[in-house]
Amino acid sequence: MKVSILCVGKIKEKFYTDAIAEYAKRLTRFCDFDITEIPDEKIPDKASDKEKEMIKEREGEKLLSKLKPDSFAISLCI
Repeated sequence: MKVSILCVGKIKEKFYTDAIAEYAKRLTRFCDFDITEIPDEKIPDKASDKEKEMIKEREGEKLLSKLKPDSFAISLCI
């Protein structure tokens, strides 16, 4: 089995990267595991709701382009 995590944006906080490394170490005993970070789109300070929605659409398209046709996807956020 292969487990792939796709996320938008760079994981910057050290406690998160440490936790990810620990769980990755544990998971690799049972499955192939990888994390792919998709660069986040910059949101202007005074972006309208329509602009924010368009940004989410673009990020969603980037995520979907990384999925394989036979993948099983679970969304954990917006």
